[in-house]
Amino acid sequence: MFGAWFGGLLAQNRINAGWTVNKTRKTVISLGGLIMLVSLLMTTQAATPLVAVLLMAAILFGFQTAVGNIQTLPSDFYDGKSVASLAGLAGTAAKLAGGGAEFPLPGLSGPTVIHRVSGGLAPGSGPFFTRIRPGVRLLGPGISTQSQTQKLGLKAFTL
Repeated sequence: MFGAWFGGLLAQNRINAGWTVNKTRKTVISLGGLIMLVSLLMTTQAATPLVAVLLMAAILFGFQTAVGNIQTLPSDFYDGKSVASLAGLAGTAAKLAGGGAEFPLPGLSGPTVIHRVSGGLAPGSGPFFTRIRPGVRLLGPGISTQSQTQKLGLKAFTL
């Protein structure tokens, strides 16, 4: 909960300070990923259960910081029904991927491997947002989803 507030307030503060939406989203998402990665690496050296639990709380703080901005990206790219369709498809894909991971993971050598694999997924998504995706910008008033997707060189996807 505190991570989500922090990520949202940090993004709001940076946008109000004149940062572009692109720079703001990428910075906050990267910061959340960094918090997760450092906290995850520190959990391997936790001396007591209390320290381990506090480090897990820090991992969740970083996750919430990043995911609040990640989940806002569709509304930065699209408007109206397209956002709802995209959110629904993303949720379905996540559930299918999570369910599909249930089958091969128990065959791996214990929970440590599973934690390392799953722990690396969220921070590992950082390069997508900072390098692969060219730019995040808000749709202005009167800009349709169709014109925005054509401007970005993307194929329109609506249901």
